[in-house]
Amino acid sequence: MKKIKIKDRMFVVMIVLFILFAFSTLIGVKNCIESAKVRKDLENEMIQNCEILDRNTATKEHLEICDRILAADYEKYRPTAYTTYYSYILEYIRKYCNEFILILIILIGSVFYVTKYLRNRMILNDLTREDYKRVKKKLFFSSWKYSLLVPLMLIVVFSIVILFVGSVDIFENERTGYLLENTIFAKNVLVYFGVLLLNAFILTLLYCNIGLIVARKEHNYILALIKSYIIIIGIEIFFEVILYHIIYKLSGSSFGVYFNIITVFEYTYTEKNLLTIWILLGLLAISFVALYLSYRNKEHLIIDCEKNDNKEED
Repeated sequence: MKKIKIKDRMFVVMIVLFILFAFSTLIGVKNCIESAKVRKDLENEMIQNCEILDRNTATKEHLEICDRILAADYEKYRPTAYTTYYSYILEYIRKYCNEFILILIILIGSVFYVTKYLRNRMILNDLTREDYKRVKKKLFFSSWKYSLLVPLMLIVVFSIVILFVGSVDIFENERTGYLLENTIFAKNVLVYFGVLLLNAFILTLLYCNIGLIVARKEHNYILALIKSYIIIIGIEIFFEVILYHIIYKLSGSSFGVYFNIITVFEYTYTEKNLLTIWILLGLLAISFVALYLSYRNKEHLIIDCEKNDNKEED
């Protein structure tokens, strides 16, 4: 049997594309800075007009408005790293690469080598030189490395936001206070960004595991890609439509809303601190158990691979 050498150039290409996309979020930061400048100019103009106002001839209503303007603390409405990310960057990212597109991109990369490796029976050659445990590790890591793409992109995005906006403090204002007050995220946005990175890593690693599980039996790249995507979307629909209502009917609780495997670019339900992370870790642990069970029998895997012909896929 001819050995087919596959170089995973796709991973390198995706790293470059994700980093370039991250740098393109400078557009969002630019919009934020420009909006803040316009707002600052408007504030200065209002303050100036109120300071030169003739209080002897002004109406009572006009005086009240000016008193509120002069007494207002505009500093707390200045853009922070948190508000910049949520008001500008998140919208920009989802405009060009929302979570449903992202899931497909992660699967395109993470399933590619695995299906090639199994369909072309490369594993049979490797098993003559290496033990099964080592071969599995190589196979799994060829997929798992794609879970690093989104965290890497977000690190670049967060660095850009913090560098250009400057403030990592979360001001207790009308946009963020009610969301983050009395949570572990209330003091510093770096805590929130760190949890968001963990959230993104867990979810994308979960996608990779699902792709690996599907690829164990389905060695056709396109079919494995489609099936993996359908399973991920199906799990999300199950959580939102079925599990949520089951929990609500049994306990009257809305606890089911915390089961979400789609939201990669933001960490929701911050009022519950790390509850969502613990749930995602539980789901990830289940996926690892399923992955272990899928690949534990070497003989069955060999038999399935031997059923494939020697024809290479394009």
